[in-house]
Amino acid sequence: MGKGMVAVPIISTVSSQKAIINHLAPAARVAVAAAPVAMVGNGMLGNGVIAGNGMLGNGVIVGNGMLGNGVIAGNGMLGNGIIAGNGMLGNGIIAGHGVLGNGVIAGNGMLGNGIIGGHGMIGNGVIVGNGMLGNGIIGGHGIAAQPMTIGVGKAIL
Repeated sequence: MGKGMVAVPIISTVSSQKAIINHLAPAARVAVAAAPVAMVGNGMLGNGVIAGNGMLGNGVIVGNGMLGNGVIAGNGMLGNGIIAGNGMLGNGIIAGHGVLGNGVIAGNGMLGNGIIGGHGMIGNGVIVGNGMLGNGIIGGHGIAAQPMTIGVGKAIL
């Protein structure tokens, strides 16, 4: 014979009322004991998902998961990796040696020492330094400076 919802045979001998209560009481205890497994224990809504080590617990929100130490506060994409660390928006681009850091704006890059304030094309190389418009032609020892004015010789570069 098969078993019903209360774990007793579907077709059983006719019992008294006390015998029926004795059959149903153990099934009720099993049903009540299943609630802590799902909500408070290691089930889906307990430690598994909301309050424990599951997908929404330590895994994603509070722990080492995607939104925890991994992404927001840790070494992940939005943590030390991008915003506050050595990532794309941290030392790499904005405050470090990246494209927009020392590389381009404040460092030795194209717009830093390279072009505007350093030894680049428009810096010491062309306007202020030993380039074509610096010591070379206008203010230095170039064609229009010492060779023609002082008469040291031909066009000495």
